[in-house]
This record gives sequence, C-alpha cells and structure tokens, in this order.
Amino acid sequence: HWGITAQDLNSAQASLGLQGNYGVVGEDANTFYVSQGELIAPMVLAIQQLSSALDQLRSEFDQYVATHP
Repeated sequence: HWGITAQDLNSAQASLGLQGNYGVVGEDANTFYVSQGELIAPMVLAIQQLSSALDQLRSEFDQYVATHP
C-alpha cells in the first residue's frame, strides 16, 4: 500500500519551516516511526486551512466575475 514515510514527513515539515516532529514518535538507528493517530489532528487542521483558502478564492473569483462581465 502507498503511504508516507516518517522520513518524508520530517523532510516536508523542515521544508515548510516547521519545528518539531509532528506525527513522528520515535527514532531507532536513523529509522523514524510514524504514529497514525498523531497525524489525524494536523491532517484535519490542514484540511480546514485548505477549505478556508478555497472559500477565499471562490469569493475573490465571484467578485472578479461580477466586476468583469
């Protein structure tokens, strides 16, 4: 099955400038472990943020269409 590795998660967080290891619960000889349960809250937050951004884009698009017939 396809999924995300803990190393990918750490790399993505670092590239976004985030500090900490959200969802990564341990390390053993440079092998990280991902806790599925720990990923739920950040995933829900990300979905909420994306939904808000989409709502903002829709609003801006509707305003643009209204002023440019």
